Amino acid sequence: MKQGWEVKKLGEVCDLMTGGTPSRSKPEYFLGGTIKWLVSGDIHKGEIFDCEGRITTEGVSNSNAKYLPINSVLIALNGQGKTRGTVAMLRTIATCNQSLVSIFP
Repeated sequence: MKQGWEVKKLGEVCDLMTGGTPSRSKPEYFLGGTIKWLVSGDIHKGEIFDCEGRITTEGVSNSNAKYLPINSVLIALNGQGKTRGTVAMLRTIATCNQSLVSIFP
Protein backbone atom coordinates (compact mmCIF):
# COMPACT_ATOMS: atom_id res chain seq x y z
CA MET A 1 0.00 0.00 0.00
CA LYS A 2 1.26 3.46 -0.85
CA GLN A 3 2.54 5.70 1.91
CA GLY A 4 -0.15 8.04 3.18
CA TRP A 5 -3.05 5.83 2.12
CA GLU A 6 -5.59 4.95 4.78
CA VAL A 7 -7.40 1.67 5.32
CA LYS A 8 -11.16 2.22 5.15
CA LYS A 9 -14.19 -0.02 5.28
CA LEU A 10 -16.16 -0.15 2.05
CA GLY A 11 -19.18 1.46 3.72
CA GLU A 12 -17.05 4.48 4.65
CA VAL A 13 -16.30 5.35 1.03
CA CYS A 14 -19.34 3.94 -0.82
CA ASP A 15 -23.09 3.90 -0.44
CA LEU A 16 -24.35 0.32 -0.07
CA MET A 17 -27.99 -0.41 -0.90
CA THR A 18 -30.08 -3.49 -1.23
CA GLY A 19 -33.73 -3.84 -2.09
CA GLY A 20 -36.78 -5.89 -1.33
CA THR A 21 -39.63 -7.88 -2.75
CA PRO A 22 -43.15 -6.47 -2.60
CA SER A 23 -45.74 -8.87 -1.21
CA ARG A 24 -46.62 -11.45 -3.86
CA SER A 25 -50.11 -11.63 -2.36
CA LYS A 26 -50.78 -8.10 -3.65
CA PRO A 27 -51.13 -8.26 -7.44
CA GLU A 28 -51.35 -4.47 -7.58
CA TYR A 29 -47.64 -4.37 -6.69
CA PHE A 30 -46.76 -6.16 -9.94
CA LEU A 31 -49.57 -6.03 -12.52
CA GLY A 32 -49.05 -3.21 -14.99
CA GLY A 33 -45.78 -2.24 -13.32
CA THR A 34 -43.39 -0.05 -15.26
CA ILE A 35 -40.53 0.24 -12.77
CA LYS A 36 -37.56 -2.02 -13.54
CA TRP A 37 -37.05 -4.55 -10.74
CA LEU A 38 -33.87 -6.63 -10.78
CA VAL A 39 -33.34 -10.11 -9.38
CA SER A 40 -30.09 -12.04 -8.99
CA GLY A 41 -30.44 -13.72 -12.40
CA ASP A 42 -30.13 -10.33 -14.10
CA ILE A 43 -26.54 -10.03 -12.89
CA HIS A 44 -25.23 -12.26 -15.70
CA LYS A 45 -25.74 -9.47 -18.26
CA GLY A 46 -22.52 -7.74 -17.17
CA GLU A 47 -23.99 -4.35 -17.97
CA ILE A 48 -27.66 -3.98 -17.12
CA PHE A 49 -29.69 -1.70 -19.39
CA ASP A 50 -33.02 -3.49 -18.94
CA CYS A 51 -34.62 -6.43 -17.19
CA GLU A 52 -37.75 -8.51 -17.39
CA GLY A 53 -39.06 -7.76 -13.89
CA ARG A 54 -41.39 -4.83 -13.26
CA ILE A 55 -43.16 -3.49 -10.20
CA THR A 56 -45.58 -0.63 -9.62
CA THR A 57 -45.07 2.61 -7.73
CA GLU A 58 -47.28 1.12 -5.02
CA GLY A 59 -44.98 -1.90 -4.90
CA VAL A 60 -41.95 0.34 -4.33
CA SER A 61 -43.78 2.35 -1.66
CA ASN A 62 -44.86 -0.76 0.25
CA SER A 63 -41.61 -2.72 0.26
CA ASN A 64 -37.88 -2.31 0.79
CA ALA A 65 -37.34 -1.92 -2.95
CA LYS A 66 -35.32 1.25 -3.60
CA TYR A 67 -34.15 3.12 -6.67
CA LEU A 68 -30.48 2.33 -7.21
CA PRO A 69 -27.89 4.79 -8.52
CA ILE A 70 -27.09 4.53 -12.22
CA ASN A 71 -23.52 3.30 -12.77
CA SER A 72 -23.42 1.50 -9.45
CA VAL A 73 -21.73 -1.88 -9.17
CA LEU A 74 -24.18 -4.69 -8.41
CA ILE A 75 -23.16 -7.89 -6.66
CA ALA A 76 -25.37 -10.95 -6.32
CA LEU A 77 -25.65 -11.89 -2.65
CA ASN A 78 -27.21 -15.28 -3.35
CA GLY A 79 -28.33 -17.49 -6.17
CA GLN A 80 -27.73 -20.88 -7.68
CA GLY A 81 -24.47 -22.08 -9.22
CA LYS A 82 -22.35 -19.24 -10.57
CA THR A 83 -24.73 -16.40 -9.60
CA ARG A 84 -23.61 -15.63 -6.04
CA GLY A 85 -20.70 -13.17 -6.12
CA THR A 86 -21.23 -12.24 -9.78
CA VAL A 87 -20.81 -8.53 -10.57
CA ALA A 88 -22.52 -6.20 -13.08
CA MET A 89 -22.75 -2.49 -13.80
CA LEU A 90 -26.17 -0.84 -13.59
CA ARG A 91 -26.73 1.42 -16.60
CA THR A 92 -30.40 2.32 -16.07
CA ILE A 93 -32.82 3.48 -13.40
CA ALA A 94 -34.00 0.38 -11.56
CA THR A 95 -34.94 -1.13 -8.22
CA CYS A 96 -33.94 -4.57 -6.96
CA ASN A 97 -34.89 -7.33 -4.59
CA GLN A 98 -32.91 -8.36 -1.52
CA SER A 99 -30.61 -10.70 -3.47
CA LEU A 100 -28.51 -7.85 -4.88
CA VAL A 101 -26.40 -5.11 -3.34
CA SER A 102 -25.55 -1.82 -5.06
CA ILE A 103 -22.16 -0.27 -4.39
CA PHE A 104 -21.78 3.38 -5.38
CA PRO A 105 -18.69 5.48 -4.56
